[in-house]
Amino acid sequence: MNILYYLDYFPKISESFILNEIYYLTQQGHRVAVFSLNKPEKNIGHDELKDIKIDIEYADRPSVRSVPTVLTKSLFDSRLSSPSNLKTSKQCVASRYLTKQCLDFVDSLDYEINHIHSHFARWNKIPAANVAEAVGATSSLTTHAYDLYASRNEETLRTVCNEFDSIFTISEYNKQFIDIEINPNVTTEVVRMGIRTEKFNSTRKSDSGRFLTISRFVEKKGIEYALQAVARCVEEYPDIDYRLVGAGPRRQRYETLINKLDIQDNITFLGTVTDEELIHELDKATAFLLPCVVAKDGDRDGIPVTIMEAMAMKTPPISTHVSGIPELIDHGKTGFLCSERSVSDIEDALYICLSENISSIGEKSHKAVKQNHAISIVGNDLEEKLI
Repeated sequence: MNILYYLDYFPKISESFILNEIYYLTQQGHRVAVFSLNKPEKNIGHDELKDIKIDIEYADRPSVRSVPTVLTKSLFDSRLSSPSNLKTSKQCVASRYLTKQCLDFVDSLDYEINHIHSHFARWNKIPAANVAEAVGATSSLTTHAYDLYASRNEETLRTVCNEFDSIFTISEYNKQFIDIEINPNVTTEVVRMGIRTEKFNSTRKSDSGRFLTISRFVEKKGIEYALQAVARCVEEYPDIDYRLVGAGPRRQRYETLINKLDIQDNITFLGTVTDEELIHELDKATAFLLPCVVAKDGDRDGIPVTIMEAMAMKTPPISTHVSGIPELIDHGKTGFLCSERSVSDIEDALYICLSENISSIGEKSHKAVKQNHAISIVGNDLEEKLI
């Protein structure tokens, strides 16, 4: 099968789940091409990129010269119809512009595209469905969390979902939301995100009292509450070592809070790390800490891939009851679930990790993610639905 992925960015460090899908499909003998609306912001060091061979095209940035040229050419392409499913003239022009560019890329390939798959239900994904219709291919779209909940526009979501042949989403939580709030007439199927569990080989020689967060520094990750919980534990456990991998707009906010809490000696910012360094950090951590919250604009995590990766490394996760996370973590068995924004709940979980042997929880978390989120399993589920 020849599959085109129509994406916002490729590759993107926070969207390794897409790369995992593509890796799986190519390993199964499918031919995959990628049309990306944007180039990566920086060089991405994922090992999977070295192991796959795919055709990639990046959309041209609109300019005074390029937009009229592409749009004029689109008028003479009989396969394209004027978009009538978008609210603003700007969106209509942009949709036609992107549709024509993507269609030209598909025409340039020396094989026919049978299916077009996209991620995130935004208006700029409608061209993917338009191209599929133009070339006689089927289409599908996977929804996540940001696209559904952050300052959501239900009319736009409904329009986008109606354009694709198949709608997938990553959790039962999302499926219920789409079925009730967006469009009960759209058949939505749950297709989990997956990781390459074979990449994560644990030694479980963790350092006592070391905790790890891997995330963007944004509101929905709840890192402020993790810092406050760590501060409460420092008096009894002064050697706590809390490490944060990532970057983002809240870095300065965290540093101010760390100074206020007087826990500078207990916090280490590691920035961006390689896959090898990430695995090492996960291996050395007593537990993985990601106390997600629903942000003020409604944004929230779906089921964070970083939690899956921690579980694959037998590193018990501490998170919250937000969104689809309880579908991944079984409280007290494969990790710990806290109430949203509850510093005391996070503190209690930290104390358990500091004072008790939690190796059995790590073993069970590893088993659970291997059974339910290995790319060999969820990739096969996606493959069957695409075919």
